Amino acid sequence: MRVKTGPTDGKIIVTIRHWIRSGIAVVGTIWYAWSFYGVAPRDVAWLASAVGVSAGLSWLVLGATLGLFARSVPVNHWFDACLSSMTRGMTFLLVAAALNTFTPLWSRGEIMPVVLHLSLLLGAGVVMTSTFVALSGAHGVLITRALLLWVAGLHLPFVLLMLGYGVWRWL
Repeated sequence: MRVKTGPTDGKIIVTIRHWIRSGIAVVGTIWYAWSFYGVAPRDVAWLASAVGVSAGLSWLVLGATLGLFARSVPVNHWFDACLSSMTRGMTFLLVAAALNTFTPLWSRGEIMPVVLHLSLLLGAGVVMTSTFVALSGAHGVLITRALLLWVAGLHLPFVLLMLGYGVWRWL
């Protein structure tokens, strides 16, 4: 026997899925930044916090960029594309946070953990970018346009925010 569903049931499920993904992104980012404190050198922990805050703010800028320059695609699609990308990238950051929290990773010196964390951040970036571009292409957005929106709306603000935090002293 089939259960009849109303016209809003699908929207409710999508909304719940969006709230869950948003929660994963926020909680995951906070855990990622927090996991460095007490185990990593102070400068590395500060840098992880700067990454978390800059990334969170950059996602807001990407949303505004998509709203301003990509109106041909429904806002629901962009919301889903961003949350899907974010959730997949968060997998890498959750691995990093778990390593910091549950293993003696930083007791082996600074170079290996820093290289490992940079590799996980790079992996997250590649996965998020490819997810966003693929989901954009499903709605007819050209790869070049999707990449331009992604870089201008997410990466550029991230770099500017990180420079504003004084990361230039690390360069």
